[in-house]
Order: sequence, then C-alpha cells, then structure tokens
Amino acid sequence: MPSPLLVNDSLPIPDEAGDRVRWGKVYGCAKALAIAELATRSNRSILILTGSVAAAESLAHEIDFFRHEQPAINLFPDLEVLPYDAFSPHQDLIAQRMSALRRLSAETGTLMITAVSALLPHLPPIQHLQSRGITLQPGQSLTQEQFRGQLEDSGYQRVSQVSQHGDYAVRGSLIDFFPSGYDTPIRVDFFADEVESLMLTGDLMLVHVCWSLVYKIEDIHTWLFEIKDRENTIRDISM
Repeated sequence: MPSPLLVNDSLPIPDEAGDRVRWGKVYGCAKALAIAELATRSNRSILILTGSVAAAESLAHEIDFFRHEQPAINLFPDLEVLPYDAFSPHQDLIAQRMSALRRLSAETGTLMITAVSALLPHLPPIQHLQSRGITLQPGQSLTQEQFRGQLEDSGYQRVSQVSQHGDYAVRGSLIDFFPSGYDTPIRVDFFADEVESLMLTGDLMLVHVCWSLVYKIEDIHTWLFEIKDRENTIRDISM
C-alpha cells in the first residue's frame, strides 16, 4: 500500500477504551481517506457511526475507493422499521446484520460502518451468535433430523421452496437452506447418518445455452445459383 497521506505516526489515535481524539479540517473525501488509512494501520476492529443510513452507505463507498485490499468493510444495515410497526424487518436485512456481527466476533481488524439508529435495537450477545452457528463439511457425522433441529433452533422457517434468507426446504435426502452471508441457498445431501455433499443452488446453477447449427454445402453451384431464397431455406430445414 502507498505511504499514508493523512494518518502518519505523528497523528494521535485512540489507544484504550475511553480515549477521545478529535481530528479537524477533514473535508470532503479526506474523511474517508483518513478512515481507510487508520483501518490499515490499526490491527483492531473499528466502528464508524454516522447520523443517517444514507451517510453510512455513502461513507462506505468512499472508503472502499481508498482502502485498496484490506480490511474489508462491513456495512451494518438498519432494520428499516419503526418501534410501533406491526410487521417484522425483512429477512435479508436480518441476515446482513447477523453476518456482520459474526464477522465482528470472529475476525480482528474489522471495519464496521453503521448509522446510530441501526444500533438502537437490542443486539444478541456473542455467546448466542457462536452457539447458533452451523458448520458443515462432507463426511461429517450428522443425521437429517439433527440438522433440521439445528435449523429450527436457529430460527429457520420450513417452506416448500427456498427463496429468502432464513428459509429451508426438505426434499427426500436433500435439504436446501439459505444462511446469512450467502447470495444463494446451500443444498445438503445426506446419506445414512452423514453429510454426503454440499453445493450452491439457485440462479447460479442455471446455464443458458445458445445452440449453433453448422451446415456443409456439398453442391456450391446449386446453392449459389439455383436456390432463390437461401435464408428461408436454412430456416425451414432448421425447424
């Protein structure tokens, strides 16, 4: 990474909990550049709070421009519901929040950006996230009934077809479930009392194939001089 432009060894940064350091004259995109350089210099996790969800998303895009490769940015989304709303937050938002919290508890040097409103609801403790984690690998000793129980305990809902985070479906020896942190569901194939195979499902498994027909013309003279409508001839023999 190039030499830092703003965050150098002479610039004070917080060392312990409770330390307060104020940076002035950080205008425009210089704020994102300073945060990116601070995250690269520090080995600890960093939480950036903004006044609104729009400001958090904008700052995340700006930091992503300056951050080069490391560390990864975790954008902690807002639930987008009011306390008195009669409906629950969208499953995709809940999945994004759970995925960000798991990365924060499992990785060091994580950079998390969020709005103040996103932290107002109660968050689950670390012990809850760790105990609800699901680990799978081929050859693992696990029955389908045990895995279904893990999914139910973790809040997954059984549906006929998996379409959103938090869903799972059972089809014979196969179980499809959509965990947080993944863009497509995962299919688990069981054989007896063990996991036989794992694979991604969904739109990524669909392949559009374009057929191309090639014809060999044996009599070029007839083709060029005796057939009047060659385009329709090709179309007719292709049907």
